[in-house]
Amino acid sequence: MKQLPNTFVLAILLHCLLILPVSGQTLRPLYPAASGTDMPQGWWEISTDTETRWRTDRQAGVPAQEGLYIHKPANAYDDMAVVSSGSYALPHERELWLGIDLTAKLGEESEFYVELWNGRVWKKAYSLHSNYTGSIYLDLNGFSRTDFQMKFVFLSAGGREAYVSISRIYPLAWPPPAPQMSGQFMLTTGPNPFHNSLQLQFYSPQAGSALCQISDMAGRLLYQNRLPVSQGMNEQFLQLQALKPGMYLLSLATPQGVYARTLSKY
Repeated sequence: MKQLPNTFVLAILLHCLLILPVSGQTLRPLYPAASGTDMPQGWWEISTDTETRWRTDRQAGVPAQEGLYIHKPANAYDDMAVVSSGSYALPHERELWLGIDLTAKLGEESEFYVELWNGRVWKKAYSLHSNYTGSIYLDLNGFSRTDFQMKFVFLSAGGREAYVSISRIYPLAWPPPAPQMSGQFMLTTGPNPFHNSLQLQFYSPQAGSALCQISDMAGRLLYQNRLPVSQGMNEQFLQLQALKPGMYLLSLATPQGVYARTLSKY
């Protein structure tokens, strides 16, 4: 596996996996919440550079298990990375996701993204170029479950100040009941790989709209459309003839959070 330069690397501690507030059948945590400073099974801290220009500070008055504050000073203008990785086996669930609650404030032309290890190479699973507060949900299906690793990366631009506060990271799985019984948003896409047309199917507990975006692995936005959302089951077909064969990131921003999937076009 290719290693990032030590100068730009700080591995951060995933303090605990907090249980989402739920009612009835919904997304469920795969591990119980950690108590005190105990680490959930399979997660640990790796520190590779004690003189990094990134720093992590506890928010005043906030217990350690509620999150880390990651700050990038304005004068640190080089590309940098915050990395958290650990090898452990993921449960063999039918639908496995990773939830991340965060607040991001990014300068112009800066980027924050998440990469996942598929057993051979790192693959970008989510990309953010603007300010955002909320939850993102990453589809882990298709990634290695025997050697699961993830990486948080910041690419700065021109010395502009940026920070990301990650408050929770938690593996989740959809329960066996149908999604409409869960009272939660759920997204499926197909086929994958696709040719020119991509089908989106999702259940939403409320009416409104969702912003659908598709970007390439370099983060360039290639498709954007705001989709109407009705309460209950929804189905949309995206006509994507203009996209060249390759790998893409699809994100669907809803009131419930941002759902991200990796797509392949042939």
